[in-house]
Amino acid sequence: MMVLVVDDEPDARKKLMRFLADKPEVSRVLEAADGLEAVLNIKERPIDLVFLDIQMPKLDGLGVVREIGPEDMPPLVFTTAYDQYALAAFDLNAVDYLLKPFDRQRFERAWARATRQNRDPAEVLAKLHGLLGQQPAPNRRRERILVKKGDRYLFVDTADIEYLAAEAQYVRLNCGQSDYLVRGTLSGMEEELDDRDFARVHRSYIVHVKFIREIPPWSHGDYVIVMNSGQEVPLSRRYSDRLLK
Repeated sequence: MMVLVVDDEPDARKKLMRFLADKPEVSRVLEAADGLEAVLNIKERPIDLVFLDIQMPKLDGLGVVREIGPEDMPPLVFTTAYDQYALAAFDLNAVDYLLKPFDRQRFERAWARATRQNRDPAEVLAKLHGLLGQQPAPNRRRERILVKKGDRYLFVDTADIEYLAAEAQYVRLNCGQSDYLVRGTLSGMEEELDDRDFARVHRSYIVHVKFIREIPPWSHGDYVIVMNSGQEVPLSRRYSDRLLK
């Protein structure tokens, strides 16, 4: 097994790595000190199990799950110092977690649950979705989006995106001279972008309002949006009132 330990506290990572050293089925243990580093590891390597801290800088544990997507997450055990109110959500959804500070006995119970062979993947997925539903992102406003370009990953600042366009199971991020495809839906992106900067202008398009040059009429009551780069995006009547306000 390849195991990933994600925690911004070096001592917490060392403790888990010490416990994992006694597991003969573990062939390699990787470390990540923040959520962004965790996302890169999960996307680039065949991780079999993740110990994931909840409270971290840059991107927290639930943010990692959202970034990867519950369907693509390896089996995971959350490590957390959350209070009892927050822990109720974990208990309700039967999601594996370790409450800090934990001892070896508690670690062994979490290990047994996480590596159980008869776990139903559909049930685990449903529980993870349930947890995310009860623990929404603090403000659901993304500042960076992870994209793949060739054989490498990079982050695109949302401030640099001129517009987003739906393309089947993907969303195209246009940054003027560059564009990137990310898997997802336009509606999902809309929920996580700052509505003070981004506006839905068509069922297939979202624009960054600061990059709009002009909005000339097109036909049959519709308009076209001309971006600073010269590219044109349709503006449908359904969304025009919201944008023009």
